[in-house]
Amino acid sequence: EVLGYPTGGDSMSVTSGVVSRIEIQPYVQASMALLAMQIDAAINPGNSGGPVVNEDMEVVGVAFQSLDSAENIGYVVPVTVVRHFLEDIRRHGNYTGFCTS
Repeated sequence: EVLGYPTGGDSMSVTSGVVSRIEIQPYVQASMALLAMQIDAAINPGNSGGPVVNEDMEVVGVAFQSLDSAENIGYVVPVTVVRHFLEDIRRHGNYTGFCTS
């Protein structure tokens, strides 16, 4: 489920969906490609940046973009990528990135 406050409302929205793919995807805002989950829940302006939770209400990622050329295809930054980012900031004081081959 994607949680957030999409444009056009004053209350929290909960949109259910199913993860259909986990693979490297381009992150539009970051101009790079990283691991992402594709979900069939709508991700609209306002709930981007909100938590994505599983059936046990555990955070599994952060909603971050949708596919403009299709309906109800959104992308989620997995919690492992978020943890890496936060640990990088904690250790180095800034984001140094991911190792590349």
